[in-house]
Amino acid sequence: MEETEREDRQPLLTLRVRMEEKEIYRCLMLGTRRAGPARNIVQSVILGLLAVYCGAAYLLDEAREPVSLMLTVISLLVLAAIWVTPPLRMRSEARRIAEQGNELFLSLYEKEAAFGRENPKYAAYSACRAAVDGELLVLEIGRELVGIPRRVTDEAGWVLLLEKFRPEEGRMK
Repeated sequence: MEETEREDRQPLLTLRVRMEEKEIYRCLMLGTRRAGPARNIVQSVILGLLAVYCGAAYLLDEAREPVSLMLTVISLLVLAAIWVTPPLRMRSEARRIAEQGNELFLSLYEKEAAFGRENPKYAAYSACRAAVDGELLVLEIGRELVGIPRRVTDEAGWVLLLEKFRPEEGRMK
């Protein structure tokens, strides 16, 4: 589509978005690809069994081999890291992004969305993966995540966003 054609038409909706830290955190947790709960559960069961086996071997062995105790401790540390590290890393990243205070300008047109003000990047709605979690719409455009809180628009604008991007409920697959 030519630039002049885009410039001539009026957007259906224009938004200026500045996200808060808690919204950025939810956006990162919802949109970031990471191990899902099933994978974490399988890893946890394996590490738990390893910790129990090595712990029992250490306690039941009269020689009290330190290798068994060391493997027990390592298994428990890795188990804790599987569940604790991602949320802590995302919280830290959300804080860093929020401190930057960046704003996003979004304009919705009939067949595409424009991201940015001066030199906007255009993306067809079908090229954007979307998920909604309560009051937050999360878009994934290429490798970029964009969060749009419900508070930045009225009811008609929110309905238009949901209609155009067709989000999934919950975390992106």
